[in-house]
Amino acid sequence: MANIVQEDGIHVDGTTKFNIGNRYWHEGSSVKTLIQDIKDVTNCDMICSREWEVHYPQLDELYDGAQQTIYVVTEAIVAWCKAFISLAAEESNWKWKNEMIRKVDKVGGRIRLEIKVSRSPLQEQEREKGIDERGRRRIGKSQTVQLTRTIAKIYQAKSPSVLWSDEDLGFVLCIPEKDRMDMSKLVFPFKDQLLSAFGNYELYHIPKVQDVKDPSELLLKPPYYLSIQSISQTYIIVHSSHSPSLEFLAKYLRKNCRRSRKHMFAMTHIFKTLGPPVMDIELHQNPFTPKESAIYDTLTLKADSSPGGPVKCISPFTLVHLVREEPLEEPLEVVYR
Repeated sequence: MANIVQEDGIHVDGTTKFNIGNRYWHEGSSVKTLIQDIKDVTNCDMICSREWEVHYPQLDELYDGAQQTIYVVTEAIVAWCKAFISLAAEESNWKWKNEMIRKVDKVGGRIRLEIKVSRSPLQEQEREKGIDERGRRRIGKSQTVQLTRTIAKIYQAKSPSVLWSDEDLGFVLCIPEKDRMDMSKLVFPFKDQLLSAFGNYELYHIPKVQDVKDPSELLLKPPYYLSIQSISQTYIIVHSSHSPSLEFLAKYLRKNCRRSRKHMFAMTHIFKTLGPPVMDIELHQNPFTPKESAIYDTLTLKADSSPGGPVKCISPFTLVHLVREEPLEEPLEVVYR
């Protein structure tokens, strides 16, 4: 006879239960992969308890059995993880991310996701707070009403919802006991709900030292910006947010942008000699001072103002060709006569 497991609604044989869990929770599954992605983007471990598999028999009734229940709830967890990763990865949500990390640090430093099923507000109030009838009379009517409203917000949603719960020490993913839904389509609703999960953000949260990125890593993060400005026919300024590229450009110009003179001997041999750089090339590397100035390096090119002046000066379009890695029609040099 098969070993029958009967724990609050999960009434399948042990082998089937193992196969279900192995399908959706084994290493390499979508859930495990997304949990690791959350750790990568937040530097925080994530916990998602599987107690919901045995605690909510009403989901078995709604979704026609334990196997389908595990599949549906797993899809909801996947949607939550995708919404969370999308929020945490967007730089524009830095306030939300700071507040999330602050909340997580206060409850142990790990991101916790609890699965709940909607019940009546009073039942959930008594279960979560452990308040008996005499205790509820003692805390007063106004506080009881406030607690009821809070629990109702968490557990009486008509559609799957998520928010932060201090009582549960983390995020709560609430699945209604009525109304079947396609959980895979909840990424965007979950994202909006997560974005409004916290009240006022604490903008001056001090992050952990190991979570702070080096200035060089911040500066070298794409996209990069480069501007070429021609002040006059003999003066060009180049700005770039990618310091190594501008440094390479300066070295290249110093090496190749030189005077070129042709010498002819016996009308048969032509020798070309290169003199010193024909332009004054200076690279100004900006220190990491975002509060005082913009973060970019500056390269200045000034033509030699010696008597006679250059006949042909380097132009901004030549630099554009270099940046785009397009071949030049002629060597990069300045010719004097």
